[in-house]
Amino acid sequence: MHLGIHGYVACQIGLAIAIGLLFGFEREWSNKDAGIRTFSLTCLGGMLSALVGGGFVIAGFAAALVLVAFINYHGLQARQSVEITTSAALLLVYVMGVLVGQGEFFAPVMAAIVATLLLAWKFELHRLAGELHPDEIRGAIWLGFIAFVVYPLLPNRFVDPWQLVNPHAVWVAVIVVAAVGFGNYLLMRLYSARGMYYSALLGGLVSSTAAILEIGGALKRMGGDRDRAVDLGLSITLLATLAMFGRNLLLLALFAPGGVRTAALPLGVMSALAAVFVWQRRRPTAPGEPLELPSPVSLRRVLEFGLLFLIIAAVTTLAQRHAGEFGIYGVAVLGGFFSSASTTAAMGVLAAHHALAASSAGIATVVASMAGAVANAPVMNRVSGDHRLARANDLRVWALALAGGATLALGWIL
Repeated sequence: MHLGIHGYVACQIGLAIAIGLLFGFEREWSNKDAGIRTFSLTCLGGMLSALVGGGFVIAGFAAALVLVAFINYHGLQARQSVEITTSAALLLVYVMGVLVGQGEFFAPVMAAIVATLLLAWKFELHRLAGELHPDEIRGAIWLGFIAFVVYPLLPNRFVDPWQLVNPHAVWVAVIVVAAVGFGNYLLMRLYSARGMYYSALLGGLVSSTAAILEIGGALKRMGGDRDRAVDLGLSITLLATLAMFGRNLLLLALFAPGGVRTAALPLGVMSALAAVFVWQRRRPTAPGEPLELPSPVSLRRVLEFGLLFLIIAAVTTLAQRHAGEFGIYGVAVLGGFFSSASTTAAMGVLAAHHALAASSAGIATVVASMAGAVANAPVMNRVSGDHRLARANDLRVWALALAGGATLALGWIL
């Protein structure tokens, strides 16, 4: 149904007013001089200026600058302060009004929502900025660099005579795994101080091995009741492993969604069994210190992951050519002992480029996760030095691996 010219203009006016109201309400709640009416009229003025055309857009922007100057002058007179954020928001609202007048709807609406969220989260953002470590800031910069500077420069073709190395595909995996790891790292930084169980889950999303090492060392330093230490050690290993299962399933879904159908049930069974084991040996934990793991995004870590991914992808391709699917799963076992995330990403990328069936990538992800689970127990065992914990840990991680293997086998038979 066509609205006609008048109906279209009415929609533009309504959208301009709505954007102005969105900003205005937030500024009113923040007790600023410029509020609902000022922002609504400014956005409406920008929209009408764009409709008139010619030099009216520039003249309107100049008028908005005069309004900003007046608001800041009033602020200096009343409170000896200037309204920098309100001034920027007012000019931004004018530009959004111009975009609406030019027939753009998506860009101004999305920009209005994001900008209003930034204004509303003032205290949370200030607190986050105060708590950021230099490594985290450098990690965010590196993530942007590898995604927006390095990635566009890489060729999307094989650069070797054996058809093994595609720099474009390798770097896509580096970007995705780094982004997932960095997001999990920020969650860990925010919430890991709530207790060891939180630390194990959130740390396992970043690196299950590193989390077990760190928390296992803290457990050993705590000392105390031996039975309690065994129960906590088991729970930490299993929770970090459970988080690893979830992270690997997410990576598989990002690279090869078709493989999720194959991997979801075995990984779900192993996760459920790990949760049952934790429930059986649960112990109350007091709030702890934030888990101190290094940022997963740095030059060294990016290069390490890229190299490991390249090796796994190349060896998997060669294994498939010479040994079929069993060669792939053999590589998945070996890769899972070193890095289940790198192995999952490699299998997913190969499936995305149709060098591997999606179902095979799903099976390889489960196999790599099983190997990663088995590899986690010796890490905690070595840190604790407790023979009772070692026996209980080994028994449970092998039970997880057997449960995953049995579920895979049943799925294959049925």
